[in-house]
Amino acid sequence: MSTAISLPHLRQRWAALCLALALLAALLVAAPLRAVAADCTIPADRVAVTVTNEARDIDTSRPWDKFEIAATLSNLDGLAEGCEAVITLPDLFVDILTTTLYLNADGTSSATPQADTVAVMAVDGPARTMTFTLTDYAATHSGVSAHGWTAARLTSSLERDQTVPVVVDVNGETRPVVDIGTEPCPPDCPVVPVDAAKYGIDNGDGTGVVVIQSPVIPTAGTEVAFTDTLTSAGQSITGVLWARGFDCVDTWGAPGLSAADGSCDTTRHADLTAVGTAGTYTVTTTQDDQFIRLRLGMTFTGEGPWSDQATVSYAGGPETWTARTAVEGYDVGGFAAGSEITPTPSPTPSPSPTPTPSPTVTPPVVTPPVVTARPTSTPPVLRKVVQSG
Repeated sequence: MSTAISLPHLRQRWAALCLALALLAALLVAAPLRAVAADCTIPADRVAVTVTNEARDIDTSRPWDKFEIAATLSNLDGLAEGCEAVITLPDLFVDILTTTLYLNADGTSSATPQADTVAVMAVDGPARTMTFTLTDYAATHSGVSAHGWTAARLTSSLERDQTVPVVVDVNGETRPVVDIGTEPCPPDCPVVPVDAAKYGIDNGDGTGVVVIQSPVIPTAGTEVAFTDTLTSAGQSITGVLWARGFDCVDTWGAPGLSAADGSCDTTRHADLTAVGTAGTYTVTTTQDDQFIRLRLGMTFTGEGPWSDQATVSYAGGPETWTARTAVEGYDVGGFAAGSEITPTPSPTPSPSPTPTPSPTVTPPVVTPPVVTARPTSTPPVLRKVVQSG
């Protein structure tokens, strides 16, 4: 039986082989140029976390103090793209802004990636997490590190005169960072306000709030006038968010309404109505010995701080109260570092030394000794003596 393959069959097999090679080439082209680590965590010992009270000594902290939470990632050389560190903060901290920043090797951070972005820092406010995800920079550079921080405020749920440990979670590993101490009471115990007060918050996204507080107004039905004058550029009032009435404060000064047992219930308030616009408003009290908080919506542009001045007064009142504040910009940022890997040049073999020829030895000139010829001896003259008879 003949085993020869016909020409049409050869052509079919050749076409099939060419198709397979083409598909393989397409797959190779479509494959990513670099592999991304799917489940890569940055070792916890390369992640340092610090917690700092920016308002006062951490041993005498108060609710609503502004804190800086910072993380430093070091010794990142050689780690693959996609490696990450997740830091979870305790519920001691509130008012954390959700944001994403790109940390760049030129010592800056940006809202969009750059060619030298080392890591992406994603802060999730509700989850209280800071996640750092590496780009491919660390795999191709040396001396790589990253640093990022965010702001937070201390919760008002703390008790007086206590020490609270701050424990964070780094990639599933719990780690104590620092102890927070709170002020005792007495001697520093708050009372209902006797003067006007004002504070503000920048949300970090171009919006914010300011709150104006009146002193205690003795009589129900009193019409209280509020004015808010902006004294720096880059801000505007968007309107009234709410007006509320209170008659007591808790141990930290948080406002509320008096409970039947004599305590201050900070979950309750009286809803009031604010009338007015463009920074001038009136609010009428609804009970005796009531103080008012007026909350205004704001827009902020630039870096801040943004300053303004408020006045509070009422007809027949003892004075016009004035309160000033400067709203600081929400503090979130970071930077990174790294440099190009300088290839180590291959050692150039040293050339073999050229042998130095041995010096030609010139034989000494030997002067033959001078031989003095012996004097020629003159032979004696022999005479024949003839003797006679």
